[in-house]
Amino acid sequence: MTQEYPGKGSAKFELERVIRLYTDEEAAEEGYNPMLFLLHRQDADERRIWLFYWTLNRHGGWHVGQFPPLLSLDEFKRLNDAIPRDWR
Repeated sequence: MTQEYPGKGSAKFELERVIRLYTDEEAAEEGYNPMLFLLHRQDADERRIWLFYWTLNRHGGWHVGQFPPLLSLDEFKRLNDAIPRDWR
């Protein structure tokens, strides 16, 4: 994926890992699925974390959420604890 930076050009990131808060069944029950994308910048030794989520739309299909997910402290801790040690 390529990220554009206004006035600074762009950078390409490789998706290394996705950490989901919920299983498929839990996500369907909750109606949304917060996750972390662990990204590695291809032209530099740089890693980034993108907080992302899918949400059920009014037709019952999955859609990209427009804003970062609102998480409880426990939910945030679950995602944070799942980040591999070599990322910390």
